[in-house]
Amino acid sequence: MQLARFLNRIFKKGGFILIDANAREYIIGEPEEKPIKLKILNKNLHYKLLFHPDLYFGEAYTDGEIIIENGSLTDFLDLALENVGRGELNFFSYLINRLRGSYRYLTNFNFIKKI
Repeated sequence: MQLARFLNRIFKKGGFILIDANAREYIIGEPEEKPIKLKILNKNLHYKLLFHPDLYFGEAYTDGEIIIENGSLTDFLDLALENVGRGELNFFSYLINRLRGSYRYLTNFNFIKKI
């Protein structure tokens, strides 16, 4: 699974267990004694989370397509931010954020002059 390989490269401190939609378990990083378990229930999320995690993680969590066991959302986000920080995750994330920012600038610009 591409997502598990990608996450293993990122997580250097701590870790968790990722359970994909096919019920396969992947050890991400170096989990502690009672690790957080992140269950993905929708197969479409495997690639969505890889290409645009900023958008799809929160959306999937609120839709109930991601379940966190042995911890809370706060625990998982603390672990993720400790390893990733607030920077870009990969080139695709960087590119999408730049395109979104440019689009937002162009659509919010008012071309009509005030009289």
